[in-house]
Amino acid sequence: MSIKGFPSQQKNLTAEAGLSNNYVTVQPTGSGHYSLDTVNKSAFRVGSQTVARTVAVGSDVTMIVDTATQAIAGDFIRFEQTATMPGLEVAILKVTGDNLYLSHKLPLAPTVGNEFYVMRHAVERIAEDGSSLATITPSAINYRRNLLLQEVFEDTGTPANSRPLPTKEFSNAGVPVDLALESTAVAIRTAVEIIDNAIAGSEMQVDVVAPLPAGTNNIGDVDIVTLPGTVQADIAAINTKTPALGQALMAASQPVVIASNQSTLPISAATLPLPTGAATETTLAAINTKLPAQGQALMAASQPVVIASNQSAIPVSGPLTDTQLRAVAVPVSFASSPLPTGAATETTLAAINTKTLAAGQALMAASSPVVIASNQSAVPISAASLPLPTGAATETTLAAINTKTPVVGQALMAASSPVVIASNQSAVPISAASLPLPTGAATETTLAAMSAKLPATLGTKTSALSLAVVLASDSNPVPTLIQIPAATGLTQAAISFGTTAVRLTTSGSAPTGNRRRLQFIIEPPTVGEPNYFMGSASVTSSGATRGLRLYPGTLYSYENSAQDFFIISDTASQTVFIMEHT
Repeated sequence: MSIKGFPSQQKNLTAEAGLSNNYVTVQPTGSGHYSLDTVNKSAFRVGSQTVARTVAVGSDVTMIVDTATQAIAGDFIRFEQTATMPGLEVAILKVTGDNLYLSHKLPLAPTVGNEFYVMRHAVERIAEDGSSLATITPSAINYRRNLLLQEVFEDTGTPANSRPLPTKEFSNAGVPVDLALESTAVAIRTAVEIIDNAIAGSEMQVDVVAPLPAGTNNIGDVDIVTLPGTVQADIAAINTKTPALGQALMAASQPVVIASNQSTLPISAATLPLPTGAATETTLAAINTKLPAQGQALMAASQPVVIASNQSAIPVSGPLTDTQLRAVAVPVSFASSPLPTGAATETTLAAINTKTLAAGQALMAASSPVVIASNQSAVPISAASLPLPTGAATETTLAAINTKTPVVGQALMAASSPVVIASNQSAVPISAASLPLPTGAATETTLAAMSAKLPATLGTKTSALSLAVVLASDSNPVPTLIQIPAATGLTQAAISFGTTAVRLTTSGSAPTGNRRRLQFIIEPPTVGEPNYFMGSASVTSSGATRGLRLYPGTLYSYENSAQDFFIISDTASQTVFIMEHT
């Protein structure tokens, strides 16, 4: 479909205007969707906002001459303070120099000096949530005097130039009061003097000329003598459930459930009872008496240990190596050392010394009966039948030592050799896998029972699966988190209303409990100045039940509210545009 047309039925077909019927343009609005272009009726004054343009010489019903114009094609002119064409708006089709060619003919030929404004369309920018970004600046107060618009202002430099807002005083009968009359002025002065006589400083004196009514009435405060029975009972019930101030037992405390994202709470375990089987101070004191002090000690004051069967090499101090002996003389004294059984005595050694030749090779006559040549190679000797030297170890002695030497491999303590760990012994690896538990130590059964009372996993749980705790009497307030449901739907509608209250929903039914946002805007009226009000279902447009006043063209938005609002006007046939997010 192709649509052609003119900007007005009263089209201007002059050659200068160059008007022709044109195709209507469209704009993409979505995937595979297009809409006809529309003209946004929001407009602003081009150039000065207060000084109007004037019609120049050469203007007629199809063209306006605007000296030093700022207009462009697509703008429109608006006659305002003109008696012949007030409020008339005509689009500008073409601009040539200062000549503004109009889209259609004016109803009357303009007069030189007629005032008008050049207006230009503008699209309102809004935020992502649909709210307006415009800043509304209150305008000056204006009123019409003899059909002319007058602005209220004060000139402090020349007070005579001030233009106040005219006011009139009316009597109770609705008749204007002539303040210029002497009687009126006298009556006002008398009333003011009476009030002034009753005021002392910043206080007003009130005389009680009649007796106060009998009963419990007071001046200065209000005493509640009795309460309804149900209120009294409810207060008593609440009082019984409210614990006294200060810390109390669990049974006398209010039950609470800690929030799932509760921060760390300080807990003191100073007076908590020990779990079954826990080590006590008495047990630890007994263990302490069996632990030796640090440092090397005598065997009787040391802990008995058994080296593991696969113990790695343990460094032992001494004996000195051959290199150490040759490097520095090692003083050794045996003056008081007892000789071992069978050791050679000084007498024996002296006798041997007389028979011992000097060291080194010698002649045969100066040598022992057995003389080995200086270059003698190894001589095989059999000692099978040689007698043992005096004091040599016998098989019997070695067998006795063998009975005291344990077999290789791990053995019981009774079948092991006693040893004493060096005072600077490095760490010895010990496995406690098969060690018996000390008396009173916690067992796996106890720990399993404790684990069964703890939540199965970390994270948020229901009250039934959470630990019961009692907040400290001086605990800080616990923050709460309000969950906002995700939006799932959007509806909109244009609703007609008037002097009868109408529900502010798109469906006309009560709002759902999951409504996230309510937005509405009242369409500005084309005739008159109606009043609008919002409230409950009983709201009216006047009197004591009149609700909150609303203004047309203003966007109202209520977040996370399922309140049932109604709207009413004092004029019939009004329209409100509503949008609901659920």
